[in-house]
Amino acid sequence: MALTAEGWRALAAPKTIAIIGATDRASGQNFTGRLMDGMANIGYPGKIYFVNPSRTELYGDACYPNLAALPEQVDAVAFSIPGEKMLIGIEEAIEHGAKALLMYPGGFLERGAGGAARHKKLIEICAKANIPALGPNCLGIINYVERTAFGAMRVPKDFKVGPIAGISQSGACASILAKIGSKYGLSFLASTGNEAITTMEDLIGAGIDDPTTKVVIAFVEMLRRPREIFELGRRAAEAGKHVIVLKVGLTDIGGQVSFGHTGAIAGSGEVYRQAFDQAGITMVEDFDELAQTVELMTVLKPRSKTCRIGFLGTSGGELSNIADTAVRMGVTVPEPSLQTQLAFQKIQNFPEDLFLKNPMDVGTGFASKTSYHDRMRACIRAVADDPAFDIVALHQGFGRDRSDLTLSLNYNMLTAAAEEAPTLPKPIIVTASVTGDVEPIIVAPILAAGVPMLQGSREAMKAIRHMEKHLQFADSLRQRNPETKADPALAASLKPWAGGMVSQAETFALLERRGIAAAKVRRVASAAEAEKAAADMGGPMVMKVDTPRIVHKSDVGGVALGVTASDAAQRFEALQGVIRAQAGKAVEGEGVVAMPMLAQGVEFYIGAHNDESFGPVVACGIGGRFLEILGKTALLVAPFDEAEALDAIERSGAKPFLDGFRGGPKADLKSLAAMMVKVGDLALALGDRLQVLDLNPVIVNEKAPGGSVADARLILKE
Repeated sequence: MALTAEGWRALAAPKTIAIIGATDRASGQNFTGRLMDGMANIGYPGKIYFVNPSRTELYGDACYPNLAALPEQVDAVAFSIPGEKMLIGIEEAIEHGAKALLMYPGGFLERGAGGAARHKKLIEICAKANIPALGPNCLGIINYVERTAFGAMRVPKDFKVGPIAGISQSGACASILAKIGSKYGLSFLASTGNEAITTMEDLIGAGIDDPTTKVVIAFVEMLRRPREIFELGRRAAEAGKHVIVLKVGLTDIGGQVSFGHTGAIAGSGEVYRQAFDQAGITMVEDFDELAQTVELMTVLKPRSKTCRIGFLGTSGGELSNIADTAVRMGVTVPEPSLQTQLAFQKIQNFPEDLFLKNPMDVGTGFASKTSYHDRMRACIRAVADDPAFDIVALHQGFGRDRSDLTLSLNYNMLTAAAEEAPTLPKPIIVTASVTGDVEPIIVAPILAAGVPMLQGSREAMKAIRHMEKHLQFADSLRQRNPETKADPALAASLKPWAGGMVSQAETFALLERRGIAAAKVRRVASAAEAEKAAADMGGPMVMKVDTPRIVHKSDVGGVALGVTASDAAQRFEALQGVIRAQAGKAVEGEGVVAMPMLAQGVEFYIGAHNDESFGPVVACGIGGRFLEILGKTALLVAPFDEAEALDAIERSGAKPFLDGFRGGPKADLKSLAAMMVKVGDLALALGDRLQVLDLNPVIVNEKAPGGSVADARLILKE
């Protein structure tokens, strides 16, 4: 069920609310008390009704035995009763006419077989009524703009309305998102819990559509409808908004914790990372990185599509460290122009043979009689005027380094940055090597000037790289390739052996039908047919055993290379002997296949399988035996285009080998990328039936610069 605009209004801004299971019990876990405190602090303008058959009054107001006894129909109903009793209450709420539900308690998918059965029934009931619902096992939603705290999350009295929307599947982590967002102001904060009905994807979409929200931050244990992130990323980019995700459960151990906590089944970490990247959604690794990325994306006003950094600072050691970190994180640190270096000589009174490089240590120029503050302003302007840089970065501490502010390097540099910021042709940021050492009086000028203030070298540089990737994604935004629909008839037309393996002959025929360049394969059922095949091919050929009983054919002598018409019969009989020597009964359809022998070249790998979260995923890398030795591949979630495939080839580390390495063949990378796109489309067409498709090796040589498949394995799920 997609969350409609009306459903969102009912969840986020209900004018009337009923609490089933309301109580005034003195406890920090009392849902009713927490909701009432939140509503009081936020200034909720609506009406709250209490429902509890054992009470007649709560918090000085009437308490009703059931929803039918209420004096009016309510917009939303919150449940604070055991999960075992909740289904009856939900049916009552739907019959009453409620437009949205909030389920605070657990007792569903995370509670074994009984909870799973209740979870399934809950989905059926709500789907039939088409009603939005948060939970079970959630803390609800706070709408700061319309002053509604529908749930059990704390609302400080000094809350600030602003551009950050926070969404978390963990209630505790929702409070961390609130803390990160409170610096800039929050539009809404949601704790979604088990997401039986309304999901993370729904609320990210609501944040993209919300006019107050500029940045959506999300703590994700799993996505219930993961392929929707591609559309969400496109919508966010078109709206000029950022979506930043902290995804957990990326390892086996982390995934086990998530399953026990929310009933989530963790997907492959690398696939999630790649999917978010293709969707234009920023994925961070921890809360510190999230906080710094939020700071940059909320405050920075970029003026170009790249983020080349010009660093200024007074500690050569710290500057060297952040420069190394920047390079590791993929941030460009270009050299200043000669004009800028000459300007620094004049500003800092340097010797004529001293030329600063990037990062620029301006702590070396103390021979100048000009005040330190004025010199810093001039240095900042010089870097900002240099076309080699897109962003000026002052790398300096945020703590108090002198009791006298007039002598403080930190204060003088940050003040200079704050004063120059409004008139610079480029944005300026300030960074510090460590987090936490912040003196309010030192950073006050920066905060007043609206200059991004990033703490921690790694986190700062990751944030800058995230910003650059987001800008480039938005700049090159294009409609994704139309997604190939699963074609049940295609999978049904294939006749795999028991276990799902498709024969070589049938696999290569399928590749040919899909326009994937591959060797021409034919079955040979006798020595005479082998001789004829060799004569027809007019050159050396390869013969292989074709049987599900042998996985690695070359390991058992199941591959014959350089076969000619003169020895084809003899070598055919040898391959038949290899098949007969295998344990187990003969399999109908097994035998020998022949194909032209491709000239030597670079061996590339293209493979596809179904990821449990995102469906068809394609991998590429150096192939042949090196695939197993190096184990290095790059992933793409299908569908993808040629540009994304070219990027994957480079990420896989295969590009240098495909670019004429040591006199080797130079690949037609565009054609190789086009082959990968076709493999992705084939994987989508095979749909859920696909278990694995391995094209290894794909030979790249002078006759086939775009690659030709020399060996293939296709296994379907039974």
